[in-house]
Amino acid sequence: MRWAKTDHIAIALSGGVDSSVLYHMLSTSYKDTYQSLTIFHVNHG
Repeated sequence: MRWAKTDHIAIALSGGVDSSVLYHMLSTSYKDTYQSLTIFHVNHG
């Protein structure tokens, strides 16, 4: 990983497959690798 355990990560979530998988991985497998996670919903419509 390229972030530290003390980092705050922010991602944009469109609801598509790519961003959904990214969110899932960050909130499960990688949840102990950062301090906090912020999700921004992006509507491309």
